[in-house]
Amino acid sequence: MHDDSPFAAMGAFWVLIVLFACAAALISVFLYWKIFSKAGFNGAWALLMLVPLGNFIALVYLALSEWPIERRLREQQMPAAPLPPR
Repeated sequence: MHDDSPFAAMGAFWVLIVLFACAAALISVFLYWKIFSKAGFNGAWALLMLVPLGNFIALVYLALSEWPIERRLREQQMPAAPLPPR
């Protein structure tokens, strides 16, 4: 028996939508993992992209905090303190 009902078509449509959403979420986590890692943070921060409102908090933190890599570069550029006379 062949089912040509609109419900069968809608079921297939929703399966495709869910698969697309899962793939987009995984790609997003991977990309944010790379961004957090390159900024000097732990890449696991990218998992917050899966949490509602957690993604917004993580992006605000990323945008407004001093990145560890910036801190390291600033420390490398600072001249060393002179040694005290003997």
